[in-house]
Amino acid sequence: MAEESSMWQFQQRRQILRRIAVLGIGCLALLVMAAIIVIANRPAAAGRMARFNPSSFTTEILTNTLTTPTPVPATPAPAVTPTATWQWPIRNEKFVQGFSASHRAWDLSAKAGTAVFAVAAGRVIRAGWDDTGYGNLVVIEHADQIQTWYGHLQYIVVLPGQAVAAGDQIGVEGGTGNATGLHVHFEVRVAGMAHDPAEFLVHP
Repeated sequence: MAEESSMWQFQQRRQILRRIAVLGIGCLALLVMAAIIVIANRPAAAGRMARFNPSSFTTEILTNTLTTPTPVPATPAPAVTPTATWQWPIRNEKFVQGFSASHRAWDLSAKAGTAVFAVAAGRVIRAGWDDTGYGNLVVIEHADQIQTWYGHLQYIVVLPGQAVAAGDQIGVEGGTGNATGLHVHFEVRVAGMAHDPAEFLVHP
């Protein structure tokens, strides 16, 4: 039994040594092939280096990365000018609050049931409830990226997409949304920015 065990261990060692030898021969062959490839490519690499000009290469990099692009002209902002053609949004009103840094609109109050009018011709783009505090809100889009906003209405009498003329009724003054009393919150926006309505409206 001892002789059989020794013979088996000897055969196992021979198999391991044979595998190591095969693996070593394979690695040596790969190294030889790599050396042959490097030696064969040395003349071509030398030629490329001989043609390489560091100065022109640096100039090319600077030219491609640091050239100032041609400026694109900015779109001019729409002109904001007073106009006497606009109508007053509510009649027999009194000022509750004017335009300021903290209140970018006018608050105009009148008796309950007073009609609210479009101040200029345009298209209704919003007409309904607003969750941000305006309550019942109508937004009209006019020319030159100008919009007028009418908030806190009690009732709305126009629909989104409807065309309106200056002086057309759009709703009834109310106190919906974040309002402390009856009034219309009247706001003018140009390209999304709030402007003092006094730039557009002349009191009748």
